[in-house]
Amino acid sequence: MGRQQGKRKTLSSSGHSKKGSGGGGGGGGAWKRHKTGERGAAAASWHGSSGRAGFTGFLVTAAAGKERRAAKEAIQIFEHYMGDEEKTESSASGEKKSTLELLKEEIKMAKEKRGKVRVVPGLDGRGFLYITIGSKTDPVRLLRTYMADVAKGAACEAPKTRFCARITPLQTTCYPTAEAIASAVGELLKRDSVNGDAIWTSFAINVRSRMKSRELSRMDIINAIVPLIGKDRTVNLSDPDLSIYIDVCKNVAGISVILRPEELHGFNIRSFNESLAATEESKKD
Repeated sequence: MGRQQGKRKTLSSSGHSKKGSGGGGGGGGAWKRHKTGERGAAAASWHGSSGRAGFTGFLVTAAAGKERRAAKEAIQIFEHYMGDEEKTESSASGEKKSTLELLKEEIKMAKEKRGKVRVVPGLDGRGFLYITIGSKTDPVRLLRTYMADVAKGAACEAPKTRFCARITPLQTTCYPTAEAIASAVGELLKRDSVNGDAIWTSFAINVRSRMKSRELSRMDIINAIVPLIGKDRTVNLSDPDLSIYIDVCKNVAGISVILRPEELHGFNIRSFNESLAATEESKKD
């Protein structure tokens, strides 16, 4: 028998051995799994990676094998409503513009949206993907507007979905440690949408993890957030005034703080559409 050849290894700039240059798993160099003891370096490389630290967007889930079609549908929805939001801000200024100027603005916004709305590389898997929409658009308000339009039926030209099962808004993202998540939640709780005229006395904390981690548990996250809420507010898991959503995937945590969460029907777009269709059928009988 011939001599057995081992796999050739090369060294990275940090001195660690690696196989080839692909980084494995489609995640890229900054998204490699780091061993215990290299956590600080992992956080530093994560914060330096483009589009992942503090991005605003959505987690979209779909049936396995339909992720690409779901992404196309979701991007159409987000671009549609981002355009409406930007037009509203522009018209609020009261400035009168010529037809040519308005056309140029339309073209400019279309180009900007194509750059803003995109699937985040390395943050996808079987049945789910992340889509970033830029920092100026509130994903919670966008989803709320979309679902209200869908409920209006044919009277409103809301983009249709067949392959999106859930569309979860993410107001921000951070590195998945209890301290980083609590800090991000604290900043979201300071926003006017939470501390304005709205009164909330009950809350719920929903944590979902798409990775197995011995270093970060669900209770670690909850225990870090609870002190930020205040003693005069109570836990209500069935019908809270405010919900804090945390979704951990690979090495990123997506976060949203949402008032009146019942209006978003658990972000379940498929179930929402089915219930509307059933209501329409019952009216025909």
